[in-house]
Order: sequence, then structure tokens, then C-alpha cells
Amino acid sequence: MDKHNDGILATKENAPAVVSGQARAKDTDSNSTRKTIAGTADEAVIQAYQRGEWLTDWEAHQKHGCSRFRTLMSELRQRGWLFYDEWVEGENRYKNPARWKRYKLLKQGV
Repeated sequence: MDKHNDGILATKENAPAVVSGQARAKDTDSNSTRKTIAGTADEAVIQAYQRGEWLTDWEAHQKHGCSRFRTLMSELRQRGWLFYDEWVEGENRYKNPARWKRYKLLKQGV
């Protein structure tokens, strides 16, 4: 080993070529994981509706990890799903009056 390359620091010359391939694989895996997580979260929300649960945007996010609740609701409605919705009044985290909607499945679509 020469005095400049003691095995601690990698240089262009001694760095393994696999590193860039591993980085690409990691990026690909994280993208597929995101899709899987979104699909799983959507399925969890759908299953909650099928069990007769009421859900708000916040509950869908907290309980089921669904960060795209409004998009999911829109997609389900386009597929013929019918929901009953109602306004709920309460306080926000700053103790100010607030209102939001909660939803319950009436009829499952295709």
C-alpha cells in the first residue's frame, strides 16, 4: 500500500464500481416502496370504510398512513362509490374554533 492510499479513504481510482450501481438500486427500491406504501395506505382506508368506520382526512393519515386522502376519495367517487359526509365542529391545535368533514361509505362502486 502506498502512503496516500492506506485503505481508509476511497479515491476515484480505488473506489469500487458497484457503489454507483448500489445507489441506483437504492433509489429504485425507494420509489417502489413509496408506491407500495401508498397502495397499502389506500387499501387500509378502503378496508376501514368497508368495516363501516367514519374517517376524516386527519384520521386517514394518522391511523392508516394515507397522505393522499382527498385524491383517493375523488378516485373512489369516479368509480361509483357513494359517501355520506357531515361537518364536524371542534377546536384546532391552537384552541380556535374549526370545522372539518368526516365520511362514511354508503355504497361501494366498481
